[in-house]
Amino acid sequence: DEPRLEQAFAALGVGHPPRARGAVSNSDNNTGGAPQPQGATHHGGGTRGGGRGRNDAGVVVLAEVGARRGSAVAAEEPAAAAAAAAAAVPQADSEACLPLGQAVAACWTDDQTKQLAGMASLRKLLALETTPPIREVLNTSVLPRILQLLGKSNPNIQFEAAWALTNICSGTTEDTEIVVSAGAVPLLITMVDASEVGEQCMWCLSNIAGDCTKFRDCSIRAGLLEILTSLASRGFTGVRSSVSAERPASSVCSNTVHALCNICRGKPAPCIKPDVSLFVTAVSRVGTEESMVDLLWAIAYLSETLVDLVIHSATTLSFVIKHLSHPNMKLLVPALRTIGNIVTGTKLQTQVVLDAGCLPLMSNLLSSQKRAIRREVCWAVSNIVADESDQIQRVIDAGLVPKLQEIMCYDEDTISKEACWALTNAITSGRPEQVRYVSRKPLRVTTNCG
Repeated sequence: DEPRLEQAFAALGVGHPPRARGAVSNSDNNTGGAPQPQGATHHGGGTRGGGRGRNDAGVVVLAEVGARRGSAVAAEEPAAAAAAAAAAVPQADSEACLPLGQAVAACWTDDQTKQLAGMASLRKLLALETTPPIREVLNTSVLPRILQLLGKSNPNIQFEAAWALTNICSGTTEDTEIVVSAGAVPLLITMVDASEVGEQCMWCLSNIAGDCTKFRDCSIRAGLLEILTSLASRGFTGVRSSVSAERPASSVCSNTVHALCNICRGKPAPCIKPDVSLFVTAVSRVGTEESMVDLLWAIAYLSETLVDLVIHSATTLSFVIKHLSHPNMKLLVPALRTIGNIVTGTKLQTQVVLDAGCLPLMSNLLSSQKRAIRREVCWAVSNIVADESDQIQRVIDAGLVPKLQEIMCYDEDTISKEACWALTNAITSGRPEQVRYVSRKPLRVTTNCG
């Protein structure tokens, strides 16, 4: 017999011992990848195998989560940050807009008609598509007045004030820090509900929490998670005042889950334990696909340090696993990331996801046309088979070994090495009959390698 498996190992230079669950290979630490957002990232560096550098595989595009409202732009990329912020804020309309000086003066009057015109003009200026004058507005010292008007009883003025704050907080970290230092967070949290004003306040809080871990933790301490949980428990309905119109539950759901996603992200991990199953149930009823994406990423972030929070909820785990077969990559990727995080944990934690039926779906993903998906699955399997013969048998029974063999022999190097790790770990940790099966001559199967 041609010892193709051994030749492949030798050709790839794999002569060192297999990795334990979640261990970091030195060769994986220098793979590059995009700059990471300040204090808010779901790539690399974690304690549960995140340091394997999965971002360089291109599995995740960070702008798809958080940055749609200017909440997760990278401090290392000021040009990209400005572009993301401009794209994230609501666009200015064609109605009359007062010049900045007149708008500020109108806000300081006691006439509510003038106040509304002034706040609306500030909002429109801050929503300009290119180079919104965020710092110019802040330099006028109008921020305290914006906060005063936000706390008043006129819902139209409140809405414009909340919208203006949202646009300011889609700028730089320095811009957001001025808003936070002015005491905006506690005030915004007291106003969050399912109304137009409350939803806009939540949008602003989401931007603040997504900017950096400092502001994330400030929002958490002020009670943002409790407010989000309360909204989810009411099905994203309910307003504090009858003078403010209620927003559709699907829209409130979108903003609530986006805020949840932002307070779950970042290094170091936040000190929170949200009731994930509550959010899964509520979002499944009224949420859009966008809300599902944000919720799956929130779960993925939590699974980096709080695996038990995910696996001890059958509702949450089944929600994650069912999206392993979803055709939309935006839903599939965070679900796969969560499974990958879990299997870098203990044997018992890994066993829970195996018992939940993830292996047949992962076997299908090894035939994905997306090379990043194939690599991510190989990475996860290498941890599943690291040190438990019964779990190795589950992988064998699910039909993953022939596909791993083909990927190792025929796929591109970065993916081939991950498959090689999986097979190496199975050979090292398996029983004699398992070693013979895994070491047999590979057969050509129908994957999408190369």
